Amino acid sequence: MKQRNLKVFLPVLLALLLFAVDKIALLPWFQQCCTFSGSSHFFSHAMNYSFTQDEMIDRARQEGRHISMNFGSSRSLPYYLSPTPGQIERSEYLDREQKDRARQWEVVNSAFPGSSIMTAYVRLTQWLEHGAQPEVVFIEISPVGLTSRTLWFPTELKFGVPLRFALEHIGEMPWEHVRTIIGSRVFALSRFRIGS
Repeated sequence: MKQRNLKVFLPVLLALLLFAVDKIALLPWFQQCCTFSGSSHFFSHAMNYSFTQDEMIDRARQEGRHISMNFGSSRSLPYYLSPTPGQIERSEYLDREQKDRARQWEVVNSAFPGSSIMTAYVRLTQWLEHGAQPEVVFIEISPVGLTSRTLWFPTELKFGVPLRFALEHIGEMPWEHVRTIIGSRVFALSRFRIGS
């Protein structure tokens, strides 16, 4: 009888021990010294529900300007450099009417290197649920961003989609994506590789 209890108790104890060791990877000091999280920082705004551009949107609304939101990959990064009113005024490529129209818009950018349609969907949904009401939405995704077979996609699922978002929108995503997201939260070492 004692040996039978040991056969049951030992695997359970081993599983609990492995689970506890896995949770060490969630400690910030351990992540900094002993893990390599790679490109996870690209997706921190989505993961943390961060809306750092609220002030810019509020100011544009107070000034009566329109809001345009831009989502995409690294090809969208140049749009982060929205022209200032002085640059618009000095532009030799725009006529007076185009300059006046350009001043009426504020572009809010949310682009990540290597991102797919999943990141655009997550960030757009987060912004809309946050209360942003853009007049126009632009999504720039390269053709490779429309497949789940890209190099970045597993990282994007593990770091760019918050668990809360996945659970709230569980019916809107493929089950294999939801499974990857939940699994990466249960097993921390699937997100944080040992090494530096």
